[in-house]
Formats: sequence, structure tokens, C-alpha cells
Amino acid sequence: MPERPQSFDAALCLQVPDLVENDPLFFDAVKTALRPGGILFVTVTNRASYKAVMRKWLGRGKPQLETIQFSQVNVYQASVAELIARADACGFQLQASVGFNWLPFAKGSNSKLINPAAKAERLLGLRGAAGISPWAMLHFALGE
Repeated sequence: MPERPQSFDAALCLQVPDLVENDPLFFDAVKTALRPGGILFVTVTNRASYKAVMRKWLGRGKPQLETIQFSQVNVYQASVAELIARADACGFQLQASVGFNWLPFAKGSNSKLINPAAKAERLLGLRGAAGISPWAMLHFALGE
């Protein structure tokens, strides 16, 4: 990273674990950039999600691949639990986790049922089940 070590209070990494092949290197780079007690927000797709499990049960067990700027990305690379363990091994403590995408709709859907389904997701407390959600946001703090 071009900045001085320990020069950031927070880092926001959207889907980065899906793009890197070496999580410890990623976490070490963020750890170097953050001040002690810094905050890391990470979004990640979840290999242990109900959608990934259903794909496997239906015989479509190969990881879903998407093309992004000439590279293939494995969007179900790790489970939320695996990512939390890797972050912990690098000195990050999980503060909170939120699960998303319980809705039975595809990305880009314009269904009129999306808003009521999202409300049901909140009312049922499904966002608290990041471990089986297809997509999760994780909030970590760097140990001092």
C-alpha cells in the first residue's frame, strides 16, 4: 500500500475476499494500514449459504463463476465461519455480522414483492443468520 503504516482508522472492503487468493495476505495488508483499534468492514459471499447448499443438493455443486473485467471470480470461495477464523488469526475480532439476500429473487429483479419480502426478512430476524446467508457484512476491530 502506498500510504504510511497505521494511517487509517477504518477500511471498507466490498467482496474483496472473493477476489483474493490469499486471505492472510489480505488481512495482513489491512492490519498494516489500520491504526490499532481500527475498524474493518467486509462483505463476502458465503459458501455455506442456503443457496450454495441447495445448488449442491440439486447437482449443481460447482462454484458459481462470474466474469468481472476479464477475470473469473469464485463468488462462493469461503464460508462466513472460515473468513471469521482467518480474520481472528490475523488479529481481528468480530464485532457484528449481518446476513442478506434471503429473498427468492435474482439480482436486478424488479418484482413488486421485493419490498414486502425485505420487510419480512427484517421482522423475522433473518439478518442475524449471517452463517447461512448468501451474502454477509462483517464488522471487525483490530486488536490493540
